[in-house]
Amino acid sequence: MFISHSSRRRSEDELGDGDSLVEHDHRKRFLAKLLRTLEAKLDDAGFRPWIDRSRIKPGEEFQAKINDALWNCDLAILLVDRDALDSTWMSLEADVLMLLRSQRATQVLPVLIDKVTTTRLAGSRLGTPSGLNRLTVFVPKTGKENAKTAEPIAAEIVEAVGKLWGEVEPREEDSLSARWITNVTRAIKEIPSDQLEWVAKSLGIDMTAWDQARDHARMVATAMLGAETNKVLEALTELEPLFEKEQSKSTTMRHAVPLWVDLDAAATVAEVMGRQVDQRVVGVATPAYRLGDHVVRRATCSQPRYRVNRLLDIAGENAYDELLKRYDTTLRDQLHLSAGWTPEEIGKRLARYRLTYFALMRAENLSPGIMTRLLGELRGRFPGVVFVVLAGKDNRVWEKMRERPLYGDRGADWEPEAKRYVSLVSELIGEHIPVDSDD
Repeated sequence: MFISHSSRRRSEDELGDGDSLVEHDHRKRFLAKLLRTLEAKLDDAGFRPWIDRSRIKPGEEFQAKINDALWNCDLAILLVDRDALDSTWMSLEADVLMLLRSQRATQVLPVLIDKVTTTRLAGSRLGTPSGLNRLTVFVPKTGKENAKTAEPIAAEIVEAVGKLWGEVEPREEDSLSARWITNVTRAIKEIPSDQLEWVAKSLGIDMTAWDQARDHARMVATAMLGAETNKVLEALTELEPLFEKEQSKSTTMRHAVPLWVDLDAAATVAEVMGRQVDQRVVGVATPAYRLGDHVVRRATCSQPRYRVNRLLDIAGENAYDELLKRYDTTLRDQLHLSAGWTPEEIGKRLARYRLTYFALMRAENLSPGIMTRLLGELRGRFPGVVFVVLAGKDNRVWEKMRERPLYGDRGADWEPEAKRYVSLVSELIGEHIPVDSDD
């Protein structure tokens, strides 16, 4: 059970409007007392809480330890006070947890303290990008927050956890993230542990934990899945000359290519997969097919039962009939569907097997009207297919669709940086991909 919190003491310049050092000091002292009490009560109730301040020793690499705890938790508690709302670390942890919630039903319980409201959570950096604001939150009934009330508040949280624990599903060994880790572990298993140690250091894995670990390949794979892009690239560069089998190298690199995609974007795609069969649409603010493909593969951890198909576009204002015919034929062919099957028959057949199909549609060269008509018609004809619309963030199609695309609120740097990462990783297996390529 992972417990996320923001305990860092802030300077006066870091405090928000209407806040003060006195108030800040009071809530941090209360939070420290609450964490100690909550940990003890969870232990007494038979749970295994993981709190960084008690599980990470001085000198240990805290980010690698936190990553390992995050990716392996079945339930998480987020203690949300005013400082948590704009905490970088808590936002990153929320991204991971919401992705795991979509992939393997990890339970996530936001606990609002310090008079934080659901409205304030929804408008914060913590709540909206990750989707945390869509969850049911827990608000302790005990009003005041001080050293005396920490115990009854902790007791309320433990009771809420007990109810939620009954909804925790048994861990599936073939969950998407577990399968990704297993696949990469198998690929790098051939490399001796003493050589993998340099890779571990580049990922920030604590060497004390490394010396105690039995499965170093799995430790590297787990750290890589949640690491920052620059650390992943450094690790891959260290790994590349160590492989003896080209297939093992290729497997590792191809699994790592989509890791540039943010976890909140991946969580959004995972959430779209669970919508009603005719409502599965997501937008990405890029015309690049390759980057759209990576967004899907990050959300699905590159597992083969998720198939990605590119629907190639043509330019022109009168392209609707030609494109509809072409897309219908392409999808029926790629999804192995008979030309005579109705939408009802298609829906039944797509639901019969554990396969999910994604269709990438580029809107860059089409009028917004044609694109939305095509999308509406195809969603009706192919219920269950997830349609991924690709266009630059300033394209008028987003207004027509009333869709907020992934990466639409980012600056100009994200796309060239993503393309450069893809180009650099691909080069490690001998594939040259021009940085400016949209294919």
